[in-house]
Amino acid sequence: MEKMTLLITPVLFLNAIAFAQTNAPVESEAITKTALDYIEGWYTGDATRMEHALHPELAKRMISTDPKTGRSQFNHMGAMALVQHTRDGGGKRRRQIDN
Repeated sequence: MEKMTLLITPVLFLNAIAFAQTNAPVESEAITKTALDYIEGWYTGDATRMEHALHPELAKRMISTDPKTGRSQFNHMGAMALVQHTRDGGGKRRRQIDN
């Protein structure tokens, strides 16, 4: 029984690797599309693209520092809040500040 396990395990492992490699191009395209929807959606104010990029149960957490007091603050944002912030032009305003 132990010998059978030693023989089957590598076969299953190799099968899993082969399966993962056949799906790699499709998954890579999906990852690229999602990343671009997030980044370009944010900076262009396209809430639809942002919504497509996010999981509905997103829990985005951020630490920011108040420049006046130097105190750190913990912030939380869910998916719909981020979509709304995108719709309101949050990324467009941020882009103008950064340039």
